[in-house]
Amino acid sequence: MGSCIGRLPQCAGPYWAMQVLSSMTQTKGSSEGSLFDTKNMSPLTNDALVETLKIFEKQFKYGHPTELEGCIEINMPAMKDEECVLTLNWGNAFLSNLIPGKLGIDKAPGSQKVLDRETGKLVTCTKELCPNAVYYDDIGFVNYAPYAAFGGWSGAVNGNISD
Repeated sequence: MGSCIGRLPQCAGPYWAMQVLSSMTQTKGSSEGSLFDTKNMSPLTNDALVETLKIFEKQFKYGHPTELEGCIEINMPAMKDEECVLTLNWGNAFLSNLIPGKLGIDKAPGSQKVLDRETGKLVTCTKELCPNAVYYDDIGFVNYAPYAAFGGWSGAVNGNISD
C-alpha cells in the first residue's frame, strides 16, 4: 500500500515533483523562488532535486499498480477502496470524495530538510532557516511551500481600491 499518483507523461507528475522540491528550496515564501534563485537565476537543483527523485522513486516502488494506466481518474477509486495511503490532486477534486473517518484532505507534505542556498546541501530546518515552518514536538520544524501548480486557485484584492 503506497501512493496513487498517475505517472503517465501527460499527467500532473511534474507539478507534484515541484511541490516536493519547493518544500526543500523555498523557505521564505514565494518571492524567493523554488526552482531558480531569484537573485541570480542559478538553479536550485543540487541535493534537493536528488532527494525529490528519491522520494518519487520510493513512491513508485510502493505505488498502486494502476499508476501507469491513467492520471487523475485512477486516484480516487483506489483511495476509496483503501488501496493507497497518499495521493496528490487539485484541492476541489477531493471535495466530492470525502469519507468521514477514512479519507480527508490536508496540505501537501512538507520537509524537515531544506536547501542551504550557499552550500547546495540539505540541512535540518530551523526557525532561522525556515521562518514560516511549523514546529512539531516529535519531529521538529517542517517547511511547507506555498506552491500553486498549474496556477492553482487563489484570490486577490487590489490594495489600491478606495472602497
